[in-house]
Amino acid sequence: MSQLGFMPSQLQLFNNSALRERYLEEIRRKAITSLGLPIVPGELTTKPEPVIIILPDSVTRGKADDQQTRDSLANDLIKGLEDYASSHSITELREEGVMVEAQRIGLGWHLVGSVRY
Repeated sequence: MSQLGFMPSQLQLFNNSALRERYLEEIRRKAITSLGLPIVPGELTTKPEPVIIILPDSVTRGKADDQQTRDSLANDLIKGLEDYASSHSITELREEGVMVEAQRIGLGWHLVGSVRY
């Protein structure tokens, strides 16, 4: 927190492309580790269905960007990816493993992840 009491918001995280890309890569690496599946070469066997978390500006503007909120958001997405992998009996990942991206849609961001198998 700065001397003026200002704390960055999650909206600022997502609006800053360099910070956003580093954060998304961090989530991707954590998801691959959490899934614990082997990564094998080859083309995708099916079109992945996305796991989407909608982040309206009205929420992210008021939510602090700190390690706790970053971890919470990452864990929510990773849980969705684990549930997807389990429900589809996925036993291995393709080279990319997991895709995580953020898309600006309307008045908010969509955090999108998919298991690549």
